[in-house]
Amino acid sequence: MEAYPVEFGHVSHTGMRRANNQDNWAAVPAATETQFHNQGHVFLVADGMGGHLGGEKASELAVQVVPLTYAKNIQQGPAVALRMGLQEANATINRRGNEAIHFYNMGTTCSVLALREDEAWVGHVGDSRIYRIRAKNIDQITFDHSFLWETARLRKVAPEQVKDVMQNKIMRCLGPDQVVEVDIEGPHPLRPGDTFLLCSDGLSGPVGDVEIAQAAWLLPPKEACAFLASLANLRGGPDNITVQVVKLPGRPAQDSDQHAEGLGLFSNLKSILPWLLAPGLALAAMFVWQVWDLISQGKKDLDGLKIATLVGATSLTIGGLVGLVLKLLSGKSGEEAAVEPAKAKIHRRESWKLSPDFIQALVSQADALVQAGKDLPAMQATLPEIHKGLQSAKRFVTESAWPESFRAVALIFPKLEPVIRASLGKQIAPVPMVVPRTGQKT
Repeated sequence: MEAYPVEFGHVSHTGMRRANNQDNWAAVPAATETQFHNQGHVFLVADGMGGHLGGEKASELAVQVVPLTYAKNIQQGPAVALRMGLQEANATINRRGNEAIHFYNMGTTCSVLALREDEAWVGHVGDSRIYRIRAKNIDQITFDHSFLWETARLRKVAPEQVKDVMQNKIMRCLGPDQVVEVDIEGPHPLRPGDTFLLCSDGLSGPVGDVEIAQAAWLLPPKEACAFLASLANLRGGPDNITVQVVKLPGRPAQDSDQHAEGLGLFSNLKSILPWLLAPGLALAAMFVWQVWDLISQGKKDLDGLKIATLVGATSLTIGGLVGLVLKLLSGKSGEEAAVEPAKAKIHRRESWKLSPDFIQALVSQADALVQAGKDLPAMQATLPEIHKGLQSAKRFVTESAWPESFRAVALIFPKLEPVIRASLGKQIAPVPMVVPRTGQKT
């Protein structure tokens, strides 16, 4: 990865139901080539808790202390530096919480992404998340420190299969206790075009992983963040919403559906073909036994069954050997789970593709919002621009130009916030929700 040209953007929004924003974020890109080689680019998201003042102060301290402590200790390596940064933030928040009654027991989540030469490192406490979007997969590379996810781990099932426990109870955060357990994971090898997304649960609650992947992959970072925040608000905006998107330079290796499908087939063949070796060898043994039996009877001619056995044994054995060779040769460029070190975990993976149904629903939703809010004073200045974007999105739909339609409608959604707020606040007739949530729910 080159030193400078990561593209990134952020949005931090109060949401539709909270009076203040207890989230905080930080982006610390390297200012010089030397700084990049030493510590890389650092991005953080923190979701505070502990009352109006406490949560905001705790998350503010986290995003201040972690980058500074990380930079001071980077010579000990990124894993040690991240751990020290989060532990120092925990100690600072804990100390401040004990000094003033209005800060007592305050805490915050904190998820940190450090991008270095060819690798990514993650430091994490709480249920904020870091995702990596690569081609047609979205990977969650942080583990939610929630009662739900911990229960799922104990039961050895996926979190979405757990229905009988509290979903929003946090098991770990920075601040309340003097000592906190910190997750440090890495290195995750980087590839050109990799896209990372950091968010608080104000985004990951209302918005599914598939929707996150589409926006982060197809839109520029700032536009992706704005659209995702507006989508979370459309679905009620029950919590503060903070999101950062970071895109690495370079053209992705899998940049189209057709290419991705082809590579997926190739990967499947590499997985399947080696298994042909066992039945091939078994048929070969059967053929040898049949020939031996034929010789013992003084016969020389092979009948059709024996010839078929020979052909089957040869085909299966050759196929198995070819698959085995392919698997060995591509061991460092195949599926992610096979190449990354044990500590570079993918806690959940979901495949995604651009959905025409989702895009058509977005266009219909935008149209309904425009009609409902056309008389709102707050909308008058932006209505001409919104109408123009909506017409472009509709035209692209008729042409089945789905990426272009998605980009067009995504750009106008943030401008519709006054209508969304008025609808949720019942200042106008409620606008029906027509955009179904897609992707994992927990």
